[in-house]
Amino acid sequence: MGWEYSLKFDYPQWLSQNKEQIVDVIRALPSYVDRKSEEEIWLKDRKSTHSWEYEVRFFLEEESIFIEVSAWSDAFYRDVKNLFEQLSSQTNVRLMDDDNERVVLS
Repeated sequence: MGWEYSLKFDYPQWLSQNKEQIVDVIRALPSYVDRKSEEEIWLKDRKSTHSWEYEVRFFLEEESIFIEVSAWSDAFYRDVKNLFEQLSSQTNVRLMDDDNERVVLS
């Protein structure tokens, strides 16, 4: 069992119009592992010592990005935060937890 978050956009069409740009940003993250499908992308911290193949999975949905966190590492603390900050500089986006409460990354 992991933790679940979503990146929700004030203008949901922005995501569909910029999906490949977002994929490029994710691929440039230090913990990028693989794009498993058009919708699913994996991250894992390079310093990780566990046997899991990923620590964070992104699911690119139609109007949001679902984030599943399996382990707390730089894949989340650094790279999800980096993605959020890059997206925030281009559009209005919020990081929400599974209770639909806003999450503030520090």
